[in-house]
Amino acid sequence: MYLSIIIYNNIKSCFFVGKNVKKCQIPLLFIHGTADSFVPYAMLDKNIEAYGGPYKEVLRVKGATHGQSVSQDLKLYLSTVQTFLNRWF
Repeated sequence: MYLSIIIYNNIKSCFFVGKNVKKCQIPLLFIHGTADSFVPYAMLDKNIEAYGGPYKEVLRVKGATHGQSVSQDLKLYLSTVQTFLNRWF
């Protein structure tokens, strides 16, 4: 349970833009659809650059709109998330 609290507190500081993502000190998987018009795709690169943690991975899902990365390419999404979780948690 203690680990869960630490992870939760660290995750709270990661969401998301600019100075907040600099505070994030846990491994982070960025997932963004290339066709997202709600959160501009350019924000992904800004968040990646601002990230201050020890390790980052990025999944760019071609053609996915906001919140649709999982349904756009389920196999890629699940394998990427599973690999990341196995590596870090």
